[in-house]
Amino acid sequence: LSPASWLTLFLVLATCALVRRRYDIAVASAAMAYMLAAAQHDAHHMSGPWVVHTPGLALPAVACVLAGYFVLYALWTVRQPARTPRLVMALGMSYMLVMAA
Repeated sequence: LSPASWLTLFLVLATCALVRRRYDIAVASAAMAYMLAAAQHDAHHMSGPWVVHTPGLALPAVACVLAGYFVLYALWTVRQPARTPRLVMALGMSYMLVMAA
């Protein structure tokens, strides 16, 4: 899919999650949309399966704030064993945001 298609998909997912009051999923979808929108989209950076695989996001402070949110979310989630998939998501999202910033 093109970056525009992924961006649309993540924004639709964020909107649906907000409607269903699943704020953690909405923030994760919005963070993915941010990474896609803020990433470099030239031919060199588009050679892999994802566009966000090199540093250089626009507004890296936004990435740092989102990464901090996901670290805090992971710390909150670790106390609840039934939420292990969310813990993995939070740690993965924080890692991607820090590496892309």
